[in-house]
Formats: sequence, structure tokens, C-alpha cells
Amino acid sequence: QEFWKENPQHQKPAPDIKYQYAYNEAVQRNQLWLEDFLIQESEELPEIDFTVNWVKGGEDKVKELKASFGKKLQSVYITGEDSDVSEIEELSKAQRPPIFWKPDGVDVIKELVK
Repeated sequence: QEFWKENPQHQKPAPDIKYQYAYNEAVQRNQLWLEDFLIQESEELPEIDFTVNWVKGGEDKVKELKASFGKKLQSVYITGEDSDVSEIEELSKAQRPPIFWKPDGVDVIKELVK
């Protein structure tokens, strides 16, 4: 949590995200509000920016979601062994992006060199 306070997002979510949070509370959906984005347990495709959905399940669930949503899925992370599901990332590597990664289009290397 300290990291997020020291490194806020460049963009802010629309006020609609608070309605999603209230809806989740009303239907007792597991969620976590981190001021600038909402993490929620849901198998639906997020309709609001700054929303992350998590789904519990095994390889069959990943295949089902990939078949349902295809390229609309931004990232699929796994915690177990290698899978034959294409385009997945190991959760252990989620916080270690490649050096050339540009979050929100910002070239971090150029910003650090300035």
C-alpha cells in the first residue's frame, strides 16, 4: 500500500467506478478498492476502465475464459506449472516486466535518465 501512495497513477478513473464498488458491496462480491482502481472477483468482462477482474480456477477455467473473451483479455496469469494454454504469464513474473515495457505509454528509462 505504501508503494501506491508514493507512486500514484498518472490517470484517474471516472466516478462511475464508485458505482461498481457500491454494486459489488450490495451483491456481496469480493473486491478490493485501491483508490485509483478496483479489483473484483468476477468472470464477466470489465465494463469500466481501471477495473481488474480475478477468477479462481484451473486450466479448464482459463481455456473457458479464453474461448469466451479471446483478445479482449488483457492478461492471464497462472501460479502453477506450465500450461498448454497460449498467451499466459506466470504470476511470479507479473511484477517483473521487461525493461522495454512502457506503462501508460511512458518510457520509464527516458524519464529516469532526465
